[in-house]
Amino acid sequence: MNNINDIIDKQIEKCYEKYGSYTSSHEAMGVLFEEIDELWTEVKKKQIDTEKVGNEIIDCIVVLQKMYQDVVIKECDKKRCQ
Repeated sequence: MNNINDIIDKQIEKCYEKYGSYTSSHEAMGVLFEEIDELWTEVKKKQIDTEKVGNEIIDCIVVLQKMYQDVVIKECDKKRCQ
């Protein structure tokens, strides 16, 4: 099994290459809600596919980490937060 952090880092890299940065917290939340909905769809199935559930969990983590980088860190950089 691969290290979860390596998997997340690779997925984040792919997201930046494909979609770029989030332009706002609203955009990021929209993507997060979509990913949570996809996770919920998998979780409520009678027969849970753990691989699909795991992939959706990773997608949610990727969105949150990317949101933190694109929204929080960039905003702090502008304001020179500590």
